[in-house]
Amino acid sequence: MELDFELARAEGAPAGLLCLRIERLQRFEGARRSAVLAALAQLVTRRAAGLSLHLALRGEELLAFGRGLDAPTLDRLAKELVLEARKLEPAGEPQPLRLSLSAGYAATRAGLDLWFETLDAVAREGAEVASAQGGECAVHSELYELTQRRIERTRGARAPLARKPSAPAESAPAVAPASTQAHAPQAATPGVRAAAHGATVVHAAPVAPVIAGATSGIDLGAIEARVAELARAAFERALDEQAQRFRGEMELYERRLAKLQKALSESEQEKQALVQRGPLDGGLASTFREVQGLSSAERDYALKLGLLQQIAAANLDLNERLKRSA
Repeated sequence: MELDFELARAEGAPAGLLCLRIERLQRFEGARRSAVLAALAQLVTRRAAGLSLHLALRGEELLAFGRGLDAPTLDRLAKELVLEARKLEPAGEPQPLRLSLSAGYAATRAGLDLWFETLDAVAREGAEVASAQGGECAVHSELYELTQRRIERTRGARAPLARKPSAPAESAPAVAPASTQAHAPQAATPGVRAAAHGATVVHAAPVAPVIAGATSGIDLGAIEARVAELARAAFERALDEQAQRFRGEMELYERRLAKLQKALSESEQEKQALVQRGPLDGGLASTFREVQGLSSAERDYALKLGLLQQIAAANLDLNERLKRSA
């Protein structure tokens, strides 16, 4: 979005940013959330037919940026989207879904050389104001100068573009010199015509000079520096997310290890307590000569009596072994 904004700035073309805040997006989870976002994106592209838009999701906000978008077009587009989102039809939903949107927008202005961050901040502020008013409306805060001054305190003022006056068509040479042909915008024209007739076009010229010629003095150095800055920021975010996941896993393993150590400590304490109790109590000898509770009239009397005698003999043997070991 920012690179396309810089290209529009170099060409002097209007550009605009629409910020759609999706109220209560957290109530949708998993595949249902994806279906809702996909349906909203399709609605935006359908309503902005004929415009080349860049869409991006930021938290609960859907951003749409495009060249050729002025304030009246954005206002109309935002109000249409707010209205039609009330009857959104995501895939898999049995009936239309009411989605509440709070819209804010911002567009470039004549006489103001804005940073992209200014455009983003004004659009986001409009969405916040719309949400505070109850949602389902569009707001244009128009606080460009105030926001631009705030951003310039950290980024500085914009460097003016050195625009080259375009030469009249009749004064252009029929064939450009070999040293400048790759840099001339006219070099792309035959390729366009050939492509229209189905021919395969191979562009041998470097990409940067072609862009520089087509945009009339765009500052490629600033764009490259900004690309590097964005790449570093994305790389640092990825590293930070990976580090957070690693820390979460380490905390989980540490909690499990603490539980195991606690269980082992309790087992050791119980073992020590058993050792400190001393020799086992031998108990009291029975005062009965015969086994109690078994009548000779019972069924399988002999078998039951034999089992009880074997148990008694095993207990006596165990008692003798414990005495010898003590």
